[in-house]
Amino acid sequence: MKFCPQCAQPAADGQNFCTQCGAAVPDLPRASISATPAPPPPRKSDNKIIFLVLGGIALVIVMPIVIIASIAYPALVRFRSAANEASAVRSLRVFDRGLESYKHLYAHYPLTLDQLEPPAAGAPDENHAGLIVMKMLAGQYAGYSFHYEASRTTANGDLDRFELHADPITPGRSGVHHYFSNEDGIIRWDANVATANSPPLRQGR
Repeated sequence: MKFCPQCAQPAADGQNFCTQCGAAVPDLPRASISATPAPPPPRKSDNKIIFLVLGGIALVIVMPIVIIASIAYPALVRFRSAANEASAVRSLRVFDRGLESYKHLYAHYPLTLDQLEPPAAGAPDENHAGLIVMKMLAGQYAGYSFHYEASRTTANGDLDRFELHADPITPGRSGVHHYFSNEDGIIRWDANVATANSPPLRQGR
């Protein structure tokens, strides 16, 4: 359908002159006949806004927890480290007393710390003197590893000397200080490896 440009009289397709006023009625361009209206642009989704709001809420909830944890965790590590160190010093004192008692009974120090433990059955002897009841797992106890070594001052003599080291299993976490003890009964400490030359923790037993 087309219309006269002079009087707006409708004209059929293919009709070249208006039946009302006789004016020429041009054919409509092919593109205008076949063209269809473009669809409206899709409506923008609100999902992005929802996600942003939910993300902001989650951030507000989670961030205080993260901040509190970041503050509390180092304090917890320091507290546990200090507790392990105190336990290591107590253990060294227990071993020192047990080793001296063992030497008093058998005139020499034991070859291993296991010899201080009680026997599974029967009376105590040199191999199981029953002087301490402390149990260690593979030489480790409360965040510290213990290393004991007995020696002698003469080639043919009895074991009359010993060194006992207590070192943190995870330095800086299970403990900070390293400890040392020997037959003189003085517990010594160091930030690295404690030896007989390290400063004493306390004098005497």
